[in-house]
Amino acid sequence: MGYPPRKPHVSPSQLDMYFRCGEQYRRRYINREVIPPGIALVKGSAVHKAAEVNFAQKIETREDLPLEQLQGAAEEHIDVMIAKDGLFLPPEQASIGMQKVLGDAKDRTQGMVRALRMEIAPRIQPAMTEKFIRIPLPKHTHDLLGRLDLATEDRRVKDLKTSSKRKYQDEVDRSDQLTFYHMAYEYETGAPPAGIDLEVIVETKVPSVQSLTSQRTMDDRKVLLHRINAMIAGVQAGTFLPAAPGSWICSPRFCGFYGSCGFINSERKAAAEANAALL
Repeated sequence: MGYPPRKPHVSPSQLDMYFRCGEQYRRRYINREVIPPGIALVKGSAVHKAAEVNFAQKIETREDLPLEQLQGAAEEHIDVMIAKDGLFLPPEQASIGMQKVLGDAKDRTQGMVRALRMEIAPRIQPAMTEKFIRIPLPKHTHDLLGRLDLATEDRRVKDLKTSSKRKYQDEVDRSDQLTFYHMAYEYETGAPPAGIDLEVIVETKVPSVQSLTSQRTMDDRKVLLHRINAMIAGVQAGTFLPAAPGSWICSPRFCGFYGSCGFINSERKAAAEANAALL
């Protein structure tokens, strides 16, 4: 007797993109148009790689790796990522030149890894890290799939973010991704976490650390499922609303599809790209 086919899935990142800009979602997930990552994504990914290298071995050793080793892992990750995927440079960065942009990115990444190693890592004893978890949703057409970044021995779920500015508590309390982490931890372990924490490395001249904590209730889970249903219904109906006019995502700096987007006036598009190049 064969097994039933595995259902399609929704990930927290897909959900976020669909509601942030449906047109971006359509081009990425329906048309399968893949664009190179921007420098902010590259830096964030490199910091995450350093955290992954450190916490994966700390489960057994209970000790953090030396700073230099983590910085080396981050820099190597940047080189590998760009060699594989390329690099998207908006006009203001293209005018500076790839090598200079990349050199600055590596320097800034080293500073953020230092903040990770010296301020965040020493107070964390991981029990589980970088685990993909599929949550079956029996009454839904899709399952929920995502990767749990980190769970600690004291049953706290942690997410690491890099950001150009500090986060607000409301962002943590309403995050679909953190709601998924809460659900995923309980599905994997059989018990809910003691809490969910967001560890933010703020990319200032000297990077700083911000720690925010939150909790989730059944109502939060219901909201997440409602949003999943709305997204699935929209995709199935072919409804992909563009970002709201004035949204931060709708700029040549933050969206690789900006230059070819049909929802932007071509004259304003050219002006925005010219202004960005002067910044």
